[in-house]
Amino acid sequence: MRRTMVKFERIEKTSYENYCSSSLDKAQFGLDTLRDALIDYRNAGILGIRYDRALGYVDARLFLVLSKKGQANEAEQCLLKSLEEFQRDMKKYGTENGVAKREDVLCLIEKIDAGMNVKWKNLRGDKVDRQTINHIP
Repeated sequence: MRRTMVKFERIEKTSYENYCSSSLDKAQFGLDTLRDALIDYRNAGILGIRYDRALGYVDARLFLVLSKKGQANEAEQCLLKSLEEFQRDMKKYGTENGVAKREDVLCLIEKIDAGMNVKWKNLRGDKVDRQTINHIP
């Protein structure tokens, strides 16, 4: 079990290093890698990770990356998945009312990312514009 978690922590560290790079493709690759690892670990029954919550963070970040790349439809799907994952997590752990709101999720990600020096966010402006966020139901 301990060895498995050490391996996961390495995957997570590398994935977030990629996410923080100045390359949108590398950021997306890092998030896709982390998402795949989370799904594999959940399917293997590895305990100790709040999978829905972790996947919610990954998919919300994928929304930001894909929006920045101009892939609106794919980005929208990631945000919807993120909201569903956060809702499942909140219901499972009895936090709040079990309803995740896109503005709250994206503000949370922006706050966390502000302390991570995410270089790709400075490519053409520092945030995804509010019109992109607000058009998603």
